[in-house]
Amino acid sequence: RAINKRYRSGGPSDTVAGAGVLLHFFENGAAGSVLDSSFSPDKLSASLISKAAPLHYHGTYGVIIRPSTPLTCIFPHDSGSGGRGGKKLGGCPGSRHLSGADLRAVLQMQYYGSNHSREAGRGPHRVATYNEVIINRLDWELGLPRAVEAFVFVLRRARYSFLGADRRAGDPATARRIHRRFLRDYSLRA
Repeated sequence: RAINKRYRSGGPSDTVAGAGVLLHFFENGAAGSVLDSSFSPDKLSASLISKAAPLHYHGTYGVIIRPSTPLTCIFPHDSGSGGRGGKKLGGCPGSRHLSGADLRAVLQMQYYGSNHSREAGRGPHRVATYNEVIINRLDWELGLPRAVEAFVFVLRRARYSFLGADRRAGDPATARRIHRRFLRDYSLRA
């Protein structure tokens, strides 16, 4: 219920919980382990989504990350961090943790454009892109298993016209296998 509430009410905020739901899709499809879910040795990419901004990096299987997980930085669009060979932490400025004011500013840019039209009396435009959140790999690994709030998979095939990419539907059996592996890796019970 808390996840659904955050999704419905999320928007520009100084807190991750107030901004929506932090979603990471495994970059290697059906990851063997949550630790194998990113190609990068130093970072993890995710998207902050909400009902007003539901778009996210395409994927089939993934996790919802607890809002208490420290963020390194956020971009109001796909920053191309996966293709930034040699750039530490996907091109984030420094390795500090993201402040609440920085989070709000970037989300306002994503939701309202650079002129912050909401403050000018108009509501948000349709959010037509997804943001990219960078999490330091060390923060992610130190936060496991508690950093994972839920496991997710795509129910039906979708086509992202702005990406020109297909997202295939996941199957429940694979999603359960990924979840069981996580429970086993961390000696947890469902």
